[in-house]
Amino acid sequence: MALRSTLYDDIYFSPEDGVAESEYVYIKGNHLPDRFRAIGRRPFVVGELGFGAGLNFLLTVRAFLENAPAHAQLQYFSVEKHPLAIAAIDDALAPLQLADLRKQLLKVLRASSWTLPGFHTIFFHERVRLTLLTGEAEEMLGSLAGGTVDAWFADGFSPAKNPAMWTDEVFTHVGRLSRPGTTISTFSSAGAVRRSMEQIGFRVEKVPGFGSKREMVVGRFTDRSASGEAADGAPHSATQSMPEPEEMPHAIVIGGGLAGLTTSLALLRRGWSVELREKLAATGSASSGNPAGLFMPYLTAQPTTISRFTLRACETLASSFPVFGLSDLLHRTGIVRRIGAGVDGNTDIDTELEERIEKARQAHGLPASFMRRVDRKSYLMRKAGWTEPAALCKSIIELLLSHGDRFRLTLNERCEYISGTDADAVIVASGTGLAGFKETAFLPIKAVRGQLFVCDAEKAERYLSPAVKRLPRRPAVFENYVIPDPKGWVFGATFEPYSENPERDPASDERLLAQIAEQFPEIGVPMKEDGFMPVHGRVGFRSQAKDYVPVIGPLPDYEKALSLLKSDMAATVPVHDRVFVQGGFGSRGVMSSMLAAEILAAHINQEMYPVESDLVEELLPHRFVRRDARSQK
Repeated sequence: MALRSTLYDDIYFSPEDGVAESEYVYIKGNHLPDRFRAIGRRPFVVGELGFGAGLNFLLTVRAFLENAPAHAQLQYFSVEKHPLAIAAIDDALAPLQLADLRKQLLKVLRASSWTLPGFHTIFFHERVRLTLLTGEAEEMLGSLAGGTVDAWFADGFSPAKNPAMWTDEVFTHVGRLSRPGTTISTFSSAGAVRRSMEQIGFRVEKVPGFGSKREMVVGRFTDRSASGEAADGAPHSATQSMPEPEEMPHAIVIGGGLAGLTTSLALLRRGWSVELREKLAATGSASSGNPAGLFMPYLTAQPTTISRFTLRACETLASSFPVFGLSDLLHRTGIVRRIGAGVDGNTDIDTELEERIEKARQAHGLPASFMRRVDRKSYLMRKAGWTEPAALCKSIIELLLSHGDRFRLTLNERCEYISGTDADAVIVASGTGLAGFKETAFLPIKAVRGQLFVCDAEKAERYLSPAVKRLPRRPAVFENYVIPDPKGWVFGATFEPYSENPERDPASDERLLAQIAEQFPEIGVPMKEDGFMPVHGRVGFRSQAKDYVPVIGPLPDYEKALSLLKSDMAATVPVHDRVFVQGGFGSRGVMSSMLAAEILAAHINQEMYPVESDLVEELLPHRFVRRDARSQK
């Protein structure tokens, strides 16, 4: 029996042969095999109205992997208002001979949070990225910007049963996100659908339908003027001088921490050549070199820039590890979020923190599968976990070096300037080093010292009480954290915004141990009573923006922008040609790295953004120029 929507009383795909139908209507209807074989340096982008059970996506991936050259990248954006249960997707796809692809889809969907409203960018394969847009079609398409779609699948339920998917407003966005040569196909041949496509600039043709269906519609976009504003009017509204895709563009990336490494990887995957410059003797030598680091969203009482960004970033990060061969470094254990000290007893809880978390759960619509209360003092963040930043940096370097002469690593290289080079893009990802360039000196980013220490894993286990030893080994977070790494438990980290000491400080260790004993008495108190003295540890300096929000995007020309904005706050912010920046991640650099790199690559490569356009806008460095202009008027 075919999968049927009880809400719309319509089937998801043909009960006779769903695979053949989808291949005929969407894969062949958009001439994808031939177009995949001809892909150049830019990713091929598919936009879909109605993800359903993911059948079109899997068939597109199969056709792409079978036909596209080895360098090609596929980006797939799909709108879905009513996400299906994983079991229903499994049941629908199980009979369709898509075993490996089906298993991979189920795996990434289970690990994701795609039932939550908004964008969810997931790595499906090292050459395939899936962005699920959960919500109303008009709203989700309205949040897409930055690039254009190459092929559209209009696969909502029939216009008679799901009219909201076929409105003029939806098709206006389809037109806005298309370019000359973009194609569209749909099973529907309704007159209203054809007229909507024609009104936004598609040349429409009726062709024979699949099976017993007499006709379907295909189209090719020809008229940008009919669709209104161009999609590549990106939030920064700045024209970047980019090379033609036939040429191999070259980027200089300044900074060898996770931000620079993941950005280099993102550009190499898109056919760029990259020179990575690091001022120290090794990559990952600064704050990215910690032995262990957490990934968990920062939840605010109401959705904010930082809560929305970190929710999406954790999801993207976790999906990236398996496809890039980094699974050994992904520890999705969940994280215990404490709101009170200890694991038992009647000690006080932080009622303000408790209230914030409860409001955040409600405001963000977080289900129990994402986060649940486990006892009076703690919550379990089930889709969070930890990784090994130092090992991650080494593994990513190996990935970068595998690209041969398209990647060059220069160590002990202290850059004196970032503009005026021959590169097609310069990316400044130097963390606390942003203050060292005159072009980025206006950014209010400060260095915050953090010190951690490591305890031998066997010794740490001995310190635990018998009752605690029976509990699963998960990281625990209050104001500080404990990460039960089998290689050595990590305790961190101090927050010292006024210290510039790069060396380990015994006084900092002592203060940190006292904080651990207060917040995690089940292990910290026995450590203190035993006279534990940290032997191994590390100091790093977090790069933290004044407003605690990361900085990702084209770099404004501060003096020109300030002068212009003082007279016209609505003016477009002028930017340095082909210069981009990312930083200010604070303690969230690990979790942010993969999604930040994809956002920045979209800016550089003029692609569709992997997150909502308003979130892209809020992450731009432009906000600091505007604030200065307002304060100086």
